[in-house]
Amino acid sequence: MKQCRTLKDYSQYVALVRRYKKELGSLDKAVKAAIDECINEGILSDFLRKNRAEVEMTSILEYNQEEEEKKLMAAEHRAGYDEGHSIGLNEGHNIGLNEGKRFQQYKMIQNYIAKKNVSLEEACDTLGVSIEEYHEAEKLYKNNAPATL
Repeated sequence: MKQCRTLKDYSQYVALVRRYKKELGSLDKAVKAAIDECINEGILSDFLRKNRAEVEMTSILEYNQEEEEKKLMAAEHRAGYDEGHSIGLNEGHNIGLNEGKRFQQYKMIQNYIAKKNVSLEEACDTLGVSIEEYHEAEKLYKNNAPATL
């Protein structure tokens, strides 16, 4: 921008429009105030004097388009977040149910072995749990079981 005066002036104009939009609340008033200030400060002054009506109309249309694109992007971001959050909750719920089932299998087999005084193989066979499933449940339980279980 240091090498191109027109680009620098245009960026100053855009910054003024944004500042006045915040201050005045009205885009129409903001564009008019920015044009007035630019003309008074010698920023794009010849161009703005000659093309004021077109600049006002174009600025308002472009600014509105920019605002709508921001709103659309924000809405899409929110929708993506909501969808990801929902998927995450469902996956977390399913993982929790699966871990709870495995914890229960482990505890059930342990209790059965203790009460019936049978081998692990007999307990698993009677309760319909494979030895592999038991060992997976045992590993999960021992790695993740809360102190209260």
